[in-house]
Amino acid sequence: MKYRRALISPLAYFVLSILWIVFSDSILNSLVTDADTLTFFQSIKGILFVLLSAAFFLSQQYTLFSRSDESRIILQSKSRQLNGLRKIDLAILSTQDLDEIVYFVVDQIYEQLEPYALRIHLLNEDSRQFDLKVDQGSMPVRPMEYFSFNGNWNTLDTQIVRMDGTEKSSGRPSLYLITPLISRNQVLGVVEVLIDYKNGILREWVEYFEAVAGQLAIAIDHVRIIEQYGDVNKEMTNAQEQLLKGWAKALEFKDRETKGHTDRVAALTQEMGVSMGLSADEIENMTRGAYLHDIGKMAIPDHILFKDGPLSEEEWKLMKKHPLYAQEFLDGIGFLDEAMLIPLYHHERWDGSGYPFGLVGEEIPLYSRIFAIVDVWDALTHDRPYRSAWTESEAANYLQRLAGNQFDPRLVEKFLMIMNKMVKV
Repeated sequence: MKYRRALISPLAYFVLSILWIVFSDSILNSLVTDADTLTFFQSIKGILFVLLSAAFFLSQQYTLFSRSDESRIILQSKSRQLNGLRKIDLAILSTQDLDEIVYFVVDQIYEQLEPYALRIHLLNEDSRQFDLKVDQGSMPVRPMEYFSFNGNWNTLDTQIVRMDGTEKSSGRPSLYLITPLISRNQVLGVVEVLIDYKNGILREWVEYFEAVAGQLAIAIDHVRIIEQYGDVNKEMTNAQEQLLKGWAKALEFKDRETKGHTDRVAALTQEMGVSMGLSADEIENMTRGAYLHDIGKMAIPDHILFKDGPLSEEEWKLMKKHPLYAQEFLDGIGFLDEAMLIPLYHHERWDGSGYPFGLVGEEIPLYSRIFAIVDVWDALTHDRPYRSAWTESEAANYLQRLAGNQFDPRLVEKFLMIMNKMVKV
């Protein structure tokens, strides 16, 4: 089609040129009766031909320029619209706050379409009714007046209504657009706008309006999915924490002498992790490990675990296996992989004389080195059947004496600094 249009102007000029050459004398004879005047026009008919040609080409150039200017405006509009859609994409990726996304979309609609009025309705999942989320400007129609639901939400489509009698400052009638917000074949809401009616670019406006609505629908769906999974994840996490505490309580019921020990060391381990600037995940894993640090003792026979006198060599060998029993007990529970570092390694010693593997220095995982200090501190500063609680000063001196032998010396120093701050508070 564009090639045919390109041939029209030269062809028309060629035809007009032939007609002028063939019929110019006849035309002049019929129009001019005076001989002198006729002689004059015949002498300048070449000039007349040039002037007529120039007029023809000027008209063609004006037409081309007008079309080019219109195309340029449309391209600029398209470019602005694409940039606006890109900004909406970035907003969706950068936040999970639905209100923030909705009002960012509203700003983009106002920037691109300059509506007189705008309404956004979101479907309430419980009541299955539309709740008004955004209501700006004066809309001359009732909400969603032009939608016929017929009980089938998925049959909704964009509606375009020319609103005569609603002329604004432009003197033109307004255009009412309403489109559903649909994602995964589910209607999530509705968007309505009232804009100034301009002939010629209606299609571009509608396409942009529908594209923005599509992005908003995806964003709403995305946020709601994250919220749903977030709620489920919180419930699962809470259930996991209660399960761990239940296991710890079960061990305390078995060993009444250490009642409250598990909760205290878990809290102090968490405080230590926060003070050391560990990440939230690291602190969570370390706290879980603290709750489970002696879970392996569930496999130790009671006559060994609660023996009044010293253990025999064979009994002590069995007792030293409780970290390995903990590993067997917790193995395969994915969310406890990191937490297992404490039950498995918290009896290792900085100088390599610990058990069950005889690890040395920083071969011992950080969680376990931290917890070893916390565990001994709590045991020393609380009453046991065989001795009274030590003072914090006595316990601190004990940790300092064993720094570099049983404990990581740098962590002992850090721990005592934290304890001093807590005492001052």
